Amino acid sequence: MNELATFAITVFTGFFAIMNPISNMPIFLSLTEGADKETKQRINLKAILVAFIIVAVFVLLGNFIFDLFGITIPAFKITGGILIFFVGFEMLQSKKSNIKNLRKVNIDENIAISPLAIPILAGPGTIVTAT
Repeated sequence: MNELATFAITVFTGFFAIMNPISNMPIFLSLTEGADKETKQRINLKAILVAFIIVAVFVLLGNFIFDLFGITIPAFKITGGILIFFVGFEMLQSKKSNIKNLRKVNIDENIAISPLAIPILAGPGTIVTAT
């Protein structure tokens, strides 16, 4: 039982570090700005469930999926790094926003799937950790 507890803590710590929910909180808040509490809760629950399903599928079938498409773990890590580089580079360019403030905010609840669940919660790092 002691080995199981140690393994569970190790896995939880790894996923917590990779998913990093504390640094993802500002992203969630900015995407759901202006939404009421119930809408935020629905988006949050949907994002968590989709991310869980993705990670569970890769835990069960990850090696098969990678073998099917001929993807190696190092290649997946490199591709994920390139994607993260491009996202970070876009953030550094700090272009003026074209967003206009509206009195009534329409929140698209599909943000729960993309970008919240994929790639923020269940991104390349999480998938590689799960496989």
